[in-house]
Amino acid sequence: DLSLAETATGVALLAKRIGVNQAAERLGKHKTWCSRMVGIGELWAPVQQLVQQRKITSLDVAHELGNLHSIAPKAAEQFVGYFAEPPSWRDGAPTREEIRKRIESEKTVIAREAEDQRQREQRAANPQPTEQAERKAPTLTPDQQASLDREAEEERISVLAGRIAVQARCEAHDL
Repeated sequence: DLSLAETATGVALLAKRIGVNQAAERLGKHKTWCSRMVGIGELWAPVQQLVQQRKITSLDVAHELGNLHSIAPKAAEQFVGYFAEPPSWRDGAPTREEIRKRIESEKTVIAREAEDQRQREQRAANPQPTEQAERKAPTLTPDQQASLDREAEEERISVLAGRIAVQARCEAHDL
């Protein structure tokens, strides 16, 4: 049996000679699979090294770690560290699904930070209205304001609960 690194190298050589589509046809594989195999050589260097060392044997896991590194380098470093120096073998390496959950968690954090930044910029561009304008602006009843505050708090709790669940899963694997 060929390792993931050996397979990726062979597919990359074949694809370079005849193209990804023809390589896929000749190998009886989908062109996406061939493209991803060729892409192993373009992944973040620590992931490539772990593939070479046969510490990562899954094409999907290798690519998900590359994706995680592109959006959250520190989180990716934690996962790579786990593969590089696994704890006494082995409650199981992080799975593709666990890495994807971390990616989604990181995307949520990034989106929240981007929205917060957008709101800060918007407030800076539109300074607070004058006292006279404030008097004309409709005001919320205390019940309406309390309801809005509850909804905002529930949203924050939901996001935090998701992050805590992913972090707990990572800590269970010493990530």
